[in-house]
Amino acid sequence: HTNFRIGDLEIFLLDARWFARTEESEFAPGQPSLLGRSQWAWLRARLAESTAPFKAITTGMIFNGSVRPLKTDYWSFYPHELNALFELIAELELSGVILVGGDIHRQRVVRHDTRKVVGYDLVEFISSPVHEGIIESANQPHPGLLFDGGEANMYVQLEVDPGGPEPVLRSRFVTATGRVLDERRWPLSQFTPPGGK
Repeated sequence: HTNFRIGDLEIFLLDARWFARTEESEFAPGQPSLLGRSQWAWLRARLAESTAPFKAITTGMIFNGSVRPLKTDYWSFYPHELNALFELIAELELSGVILVGGDIHRQRVVRHDTRKVVGYDLVEFISSPVHEGIIESANQPHPGLLFDGGEANMYVQLEVDPGGPEPVLRSRFVTATGRVLDERRWPLSQFTPPGGK
């Protein structure tokens, strides 16, 4: 796990594979951890220090639970850990947090109903696959689904425009040939809780 900043976007790259199920969750006795205690402590410290307008919490799996049958490697399979993440964002009163995941062999944009916990609805960008393999059974319904695509050889591009009255995040899903599948603009105010920083 690591973090780095590019302009007005800071990336927090989590390892949700190595630590998964290696110890008991600190948030739910008897339940497995996804990140492990040391990575949770690191994430808390790094998020608290961040001054970037936008903060992308990224991992190699998706956060929401709309997955193909029998899949178990996703954040919502560990609801106690996902709730802990939402509560951490709320506790630190963080603005500009977005989620980025992958490994379902589809590209999606999903809005999470987190306003009551976080102060705003988190948005998840799912970027996959870079390779050829599409999995049609991953096209599962979700109440917050804003975009779904089944294209091979693509990636999500995130850029922050710092000009104007407030920073604006631009998301673009782009194929290897340069074709844009979906493009949206997200003003920072959309990701700011009451009294947020």
